[in-house]
Amino acid sequence: MTYLNAALLAGLLLAGLPLLIHLIGRKRLKRQPFSTLQFLQKLQIKRMRRLKIRQWIILALRTLAVLFLAMAFLRPAISEVGRNSSGRTDTVVLLDLSASMSARRPEGIPLVSAREILENLLAGNAQDRVAVVVNSSEASRDIAWQSTEQSHYPWLSSLQADGRSTDTPQSFQRVSELLADSDAPNREILWISDFTYASADSLPVLDNDVSLYRVPVAQSTNPVNLSIQSIRFTSPVVTKDATVPMEVVCKQSGGTETISAILTVRLNGRPVAEGRVEFHPERTTVQEFPVSPPQTGYLPGEVEIAYDDALTLDNRYSFVLIVPEKRDVLIVGDDARAIRYISLALDPDNSSEYFNVYSRTGGLSGVELSDYDAIVSAGRVSFSELELRRLREYLENGGGLWLFLGNDADLVSYNMTILNNFGIGSITDPSQVQTLVRRLDEIDSSHPAFSEIFANEGQFDAPIVKKVSRFSTANGARTVLQLSDGTPFLLESQLGEGKIWFVPSAIDTAWTDLPLNGLFAPFLQSGVQYLTSSTITSVSSATCGESAFWPADLLNHVEEYTIVDPLGNEFQPIPSFHNGRNVLMTAQTLWPGIYQLVSPDGHRSYFAMNTPSEESNLLPVSLTGEIGIPLQVTEQESIVQLLRSFRYGKEISIIFLLLSVLCLVAEMILARSGKPSELSNAGNIS
Repeated sequence: MTYLNAALLAGLLLAGLPLLIHLIGRKRLKRQPFSTLQFLQKLQIKRMRRLKIRQWIILALRTLAVLFLAMAFLRPAISEVGRNSSGRTDTVVLLDLSASMSARRPEGIPLVSAREILENLLAGNAQDRVAVVVNSSEASRDIAWQSTEQSHYPWLSSLQADGRSTDTPQSFQRVSELLADSDAPNREILWISDFTYASADSLPVLDNDVSLYRVPVAQSTNPVNLSIQSIRFTSPVVTKDATVPMEVVCKQSGGTETISAILTVRLNGRPVAEGRVEFHPERTTVQEFPVSPPQTGYLPGEVEIAYDDALTLDNRYSFVLIVPEKRDVLIVGDDARAIRYISLALDPDNSSEYFNVYSRTGGLSGVELSDYDAIVSAGRVSFSELELRRLREYLENGGGLWLFLGNDADLVSYNMTILNNFGIGSITDPSQVQTLVRRLDEIDSSHPAFSEIFANEGQFDAPIVKKVSRFSTANGARTVLQLSDGTPFLLESQLGEGKIWFVPSAIDTAWTDLPLNGLFAPFLQSGVQYLTSSTITSVSSATCGESAFWPADLLNHVEEYTIVDPLGNEFQPIPSFHNGRNVLMTAQTLWPGIYQLVSPDGHRSYFAMNTPSEESNLLPVSLTGEIGIPLQVTEQESIVQLLRSFRYGKEISIIFLLLSVLCLVAEMILARSGKPSELSNAGNIS
């Protein structure tokens, strides 16, 4: 048994007070001569014996009443789970502030319940301390040890649910560090969450004397919630005023009925598409919308579901579409005629309407590759090790590379260097080139680069290929175009964020009539647009908690730039290095929406953040293993009462209080009983 008010143990001495009063107040009998008492003595002997027994019982009842009352003030507790002492308790609250904590549920908003629990805990024993660790990867919102002697905690209002998910392992590490610095005899963790995410498989091992309690603030209900999981543009080639199909992936969590809702797509704040979508319980729905970018440059976009569901944060999905005015293309190689053919195809009237074309004979020595969206190699004989290393870095950072074989190309060197190393494949017979006549009539019309060019069959005469190198495709590479006998003519491979195209034939009329064919110009233009799509078209898939970043040529004068978050807060960017490039970035982001980088001249670039998809499912999940002791707070029992029960056992003060009352009632009844009859009987003696 544990006494929660052990300091009052001396109060048990009060149980001897009734006995002391009895002894002090006991009357001394005097002998009085009287005539014969023979008959009177015989009459009273048995009655007096009963009266003495009653008095001793009354004395015992009074003593027990005081003893039980003193025990009630000691607040005894007894239970198998109670293991803590009655000294000071340091409690670390692991608080969930993820997006789902702001959801509207039938039983209320989890964050409101979490605040009430925290306020109740802070109003507990004045000698205890409380600290708060927010269940996220960074510690900026953690609250250091707070004494419960205070009456006001202004930092409570700053505990708001944002658009991030949880990071249990890192937050548990900070909890362990706080408890390691505590010298309190009782140390515990109070984990307050809606538990709507899968728990970590492994958590830091806690000391044996640290108690872990789980407090769920969401019931096992199934609230209806609609969310946008992701979006993507099915065509990577995006130009001003051109129609681009966009797919929106939606999902309904909870509920049992199909829900119909309106989806609206906005670009730069203007509605560009709208449609009704049918949501089905626990199913994913993909809806396609035709979108036409109204202008070039950075276009902040948003898809919104018009429906009043449980969680509004995931009803909007932000993205950034980058529609460049022009693409910078560098043409290099050893075949001047091929360079001329490609330049004319990309910019036939020298207007630079879609492409800024730069050409040079020779290699890449002295060229800053990151200045160009795509590089076209026309008849390059071979590549040096330095060139290959720089091309690999360029591709990994999202550049596009198109390789055309040359008349005098070193096929063995091609195999050993760029083809094998870049995951395209290899020329099967470098010693010779086939000279049989074939037509280019096997076209993958589903490929996004050619979906519009080859929409109508027969629009162009199929080019004739007279000479080609036989080729074996590597695993992961894709054959986009092939000849009538199945020989690959255009192959595609991926390296990092960039794409590579390879044509095992030369841009030479002795090899193929493609340069003279009406297909050549749209073929080149669409291909270059596709190869540069990874760098000029961006649909943000970053989630809150990650960093937003923008490429920066120089990191000078960073203090002149400003970042504006979706709530309008302004702060300075952080210079850094990301994917081989200088960038300006934020620290961890908190809110879903569009982040803006404002340059000194007022130019704005955008980056989109969204609510993590795991926050959209509001059904609590079962924790793996036995993690902590669950506490369910009710209107009848507060968190302080529950914790006392688990800290020290079940308090049984009320039992002793009831026993004290029963003893007093019994004493009153027994003390009053017999008095009238005693007096009456005494009056009948003559």
